[in-house]
Amino acid sequence: MMIWGMPKFTVIIQGFNDRGFFDQSIKSALNQTFKDYEVVLSSDGNPALEGYADKYGIKFSLSKPSNHSGSVNHAISNTDSDWIKVLDDDDLMLPNSLQKAWDNKNKGDLLQGDAVIVKGDEIFIYKGKEISILSLLPIVMNPVNWATVSFSRAAYDSVGGFDTNVHFANDYDLYLNFLSHGFKIGLINGTMGIYRLHDNQMSKNLTHYRKLEKEYLIRKYSKFIN
Repeated sequence: MMIWGMPKFTVIIQGFNDRGFFDQSIKSALNQTFKDYEVVLSSDGNPALEGYADKYGIKFSLSKPSNHSGSVNHAISNTDSDWIKVLDDDDLMLPNSLQKAWDNKNKGDLLQGDAVIVKGDEIFIYKGKEISILSLLPIVMNPVNWATVSFSRAAYDSVGGFDTNVHFANDYDLYLNFLSHGFKIGLINGTMGIYRLHDNQMSKNLTHYRKLEKEYLIRKYSKFIN
C-alpha cells in the first residue's frame, strides 16, 4: 500500500457526481492558515473527477463503486496523518478551520463546532451542542453539523472506520461509534465550517433510505437504548 505522506492533517474532499461545487470546496481546503496538511479528492467509481485533482495539484483517491463510507475509508487507508477532516463537495472550510481544530485537539478525539448555513441568499448559524450517546439515539435530528467535524486517526482506526452499511447517516454512525468505544467528542467555540442547503443534496429526497439507515442504527446500538 502506498502512503502519500505523514502530515498532521489530511483533508478528504468526497464526491461522486459533479454538482458544480468542487472548485469552491477545493479552494477552501487549500486556503488554510495551518500548513502541515494534505488534500485528497476522493470518489467511489467516478474517474472523471481526477481532472479536478490535476487542476489543483492535489492527490486523487479512486475506490471501487461502493458508497460514501467505503470511498472515505479507502482514501484514509492511504494516509498516515494524525487527524482527518472529511469535506463533502458542496461544503466549505474557513481559512482557520484546521488551525482551530489542531489548537483544540486536547478537547476530544472528534471535534465539532458552529456552522454557517447557506441557503440561497439566507445565511444563519447552526450552533454546535454537547452530545452523548443518549442524546443521539433518538435519531430525530443530527445535533452535529458534519462540515465542522475533524477526528483523530487513532480513534478512527480503533473503531474500525466508517461502517460501509451506512451511506447517508455515516456521520451520525461515526459519532455513536466513537462514544460507544469511550472516545470523547469535544465542542470548539466558534465557527468551524460552511454548510450548504440546496436542491441537489444527496439525501434530501431519499426519505426511504434515510428511514432504513435510522432503523439500522437503532438495531446496531440497541444495547445503549435498553
